[in-house]
Amino acid sequence: MTRLIKMGNHEYHVVVHPLLAGGFAFTVVDIDLTGPKVTEARHDSEIRFPTEQDAYERGSVYARRRARLFRR
Repeated sequence: MTRLIKMGNHEYHVVVHPLLAGGFAFTVVDIDLTGPKVTEARHDSEIRFPTEQDAYERGSVYARRRARLFRR
């Protein structure tokens, strides 16, 4: 399951995946739709979260923080 956050010309997809040792981690995929060439950057968390919901919440916070940086 993926959560989508759209800010201007950027889309942030928050993807949560289970870890082998237990728990969850998130990946934020930043897609820049500016100009003729679409670029994509991945940001993987290195933190283990106990629940899937915790990972989604922290991933969403991370994506919103990155969106604010691009807006300035």
